[in-house]
Amino acid sequence: MAKQAHTPRVGARSWIEDAGLLVIAAAVIWFFMWTVRPLPNGAPWWDERGDGYYNLQLRGFLKGELSLDREVEPGMLALENPWDPAQRAGRGMHDASYYDGKYYMYFGVTPVVVLFAPFYCLSGGKFLGEQTAAVVFGAVGVLVGLGVLRAIRRRHFPEASVGWMWLAALTATMSTMVPVLLRRASIWEVPIMGAQALSMVCLALYYRYWMTRRWGWLAAASLAAGLVVGARPVYLPALAVLLLPVGLTWREGGRWGREFWAATVPAALVGLGLAWYNYARFGNPVEFGQTYQMAGERLTDLVLFDWSYLRYGFQLYLLEPAGWSPYFPFFTVIDPPVQPTGHMGFENPYGVLPNMPFLAVATLGGWLVWRWWAAERRALRWFAAGALAYAGLVLGVVMGFGGITNRYMVDFVPTWALVAAVGALAISAAAAGRIWVVRAVWGVAGGVLVLYGVVFNVLVSMQHNRLLAQNSPELYEVVATRFNWVSEAVIRVTGQEFGPWEIELIFPEEPADGIEPLATTGVEFLADYLFVHYLRPGLARVGFEHTGYGGFRSEPFEVRPGEVQRVKVEMGSFYPPREHPFWRRVDEDRARYLQRALRVTVDDVVVLEEMADTYDAVRWTPDVGTTKLRPAFTEPFSGKIVAVRRLEMEPSPPPGPTVGAVRLVVELPEWQGVRAEPLL
Repeated sequence: MAKQAHTPRVGARSWIEDAGLLVIAAAVIWFFMWTVRPLPNGAPWWDERGDGYYNLQLRGFLKGELSLDREVEPGMLALENPWDPAQRAGRGMHDASYYDGKYYMYFGVTPVVVLFAPFYCLSGGKFLGEQTAAVVFGAVGVLVGLGVLRAIRRRHFPEASVGWMWLAALTATMSTMVPVLLRRASIWEVPIMGAQALSMVCLALYYRYWMTRRWGWLAAASLAAGLVVGARPVYLPALAVLLLPVGLTWREGGRWGREFWAATVPAALVGLGLAWYNYARFGNPVEFGQTYQMAGERLTDLVLFDWSYLRYGFQLYLLEPAGWSPYFPFFTVIDPPVQPTGHMGFENPYGVLPNMPFLAVATLGGWLVWRWWAAERRALRWFAAGALAYAGLVLGVVMGFGGITNRYMVDFVPTWALVAAVGALAISAAAAGRIWVVRAVWGVAGGVLVLYGVVFNVLVSMQHNRLLAQNSPELYEVVATRFNWVSEAVIRVTGQEFGPWEIELIFPEEPADGIEPLATTGVEFLADYLFVHYLRPGLARVGFEHTGYGGFRSEPFEVRPGEVQRVKVEMGSFYPPREHPFWRRVDEDRARYLQRALRVTVDDVVVLEEMADTYDAVRWTPDVGTTKLRPAFTEPFSGKIVAVRRLEMEPSPPPGPTVGAVRLVVELPEWQGVRAEPLL
């Protein structure tokens, strides 16, 4: 195949472009570091004692053992089935593999080989922290990915604008779900980030092969791909893309044997090493240790992979939009469909197409452009097709998993984002010779989609499992207050008001269920429920449930089925979150009360009054008489909702429970031996 024409870019424009790329790379890596360790006094970058799982594995290797350098508790050895959480009763290493009286790691071993062990040797015996390792792998992925993108731009799309090169770089580095994964950078995330970084290295070498057709680059890509599998076995089917050069060479009538051996031998050698590693640990070359994993559930009772899960995985990973909220961080979790029988569930996945739409738009647009330039950019088309197939094959595997989570999205989204970035350059180059209207439309529409995907990743990383709010509450308050000016502006423009809600309703003569919802706020596992519990005809009580933390129940009260009654509800989630600028306009004592007040009256009689924590609302108004798609209290109110209206805010906190310290005056009993007794 003839080499493609190369048009170098020189001069001030190149320097400006490269300076912008350096700024983008530095900003993205800084954000990764901030995400992992948002406060200077947070978790240390080093593992001082080497107690992290990966360092325990390293310590085991240094002692000539394949097991972790951790003694097994004596009680574990006596258990009949130590993998049963009930028998284990909290003992053992969570998510480690226990086999033949030793602990092993089912997580991929590659990070030990390529990062933890080299760092230990070069630093004179220091252990790298797992959070730091995740950031290092993220930085490698960013730098290598940008290097590939820059090479493609210089060689194939010199006509593309500098602005679009920067937008493509943002797509390749931030529309990846990596920021979300790094919010909790621990043992689970290290192998995923290691595989992502090595995948970028593999793709860079793969690109070099297509540009030169030299088998050495293909062999190096094969070696990198084998190491990727050592970090994440889900990449195994993706190794098939290494055979694309073999098929093309054969079709062209060339000597394909050299490409075949280059594509297969390095990866096969790594595979043989992994097979020996598994056999030496578990007596089975294909057992990575998950069978013996000490998880929160008995994995032998679960279906870890099933082809019937593909449709469910496809919907959650590609189609499900994130929820919207009027308050920071503005995105919430999805409203998922009912999961298949036997499926283990999900942890905050987001559909790529509605939440990062530019990936699909640029990929499709780039493909259409490349069809016009079939002869000039044939090698680039083969590279892009191989990279997209690489991502697609991994996606096919993770869709069939028995569990779905946003961190598994990093197995395929970054590669897809790189292909989309190349597509964006192709479209920009094609538009360069068009009239200014075409360039302007593409610039505005495409730019908005790029920035939407980047903003989505940033905000969802701050929303993920509320970890930023829980681990760094003061910092979260500062960030949320600054960003909520958007919400405050909307409130002022629309005249949105807040206050308690009054529900006129008719209780049913014969309730369809013993418990029915009255008012619901929040979303999914971050929801608050106010419900009515029917005790017998004419007698009921109301209850409040703060998901994951329990709640309160009122004393029984009489209801009059068939008659209209008024239920007035005051809940903290009827108002903006406490970090919102709205509270600057409210008296401090009044604000403190309204943010936690839970007060329910029925026909002006107080039936429930407590101080309760609530999750942030995701809509201006609560759902009345239904929980919509939330997982609890799924049957709607079986009576009749006559009217729902918002009332004005209370001018001052009504008499209610006192909040503050409690002083106890107690008389201690005579000494009766060492024992514990409750005080509160």
